[in-house]
Amino acid sequence: MYFADLPEIRKAAILAAERDGMPFYILCNPSRKEKKYTALPSRGFGLPDGFFIEDLIRPDEERIELERPEKTSTNGF
Repeated sequence: MYFADLPEIRKAAILAAERDGMPFYILCNPSRKEKKYTALPSRGFGLPDGFFIEDLIRPDEERIELERPEKTSTNGF
């Protein structure tokens, strides 16, 4: 989703960061006729072609992802 206004995308990124408990990057695509902004989560982040990082929004409390317990096999393997 693209926004034309930086304060508007910043507000959406803050809400998403608080909801998901992870930082969000605000990206800008200056290659279009007018600047367009979008936000992507930091997990699995890869910078798309033609974009640059405008800002990083961090949540007040980041969620810590717990590791799965080790799988114990009962079939002898």
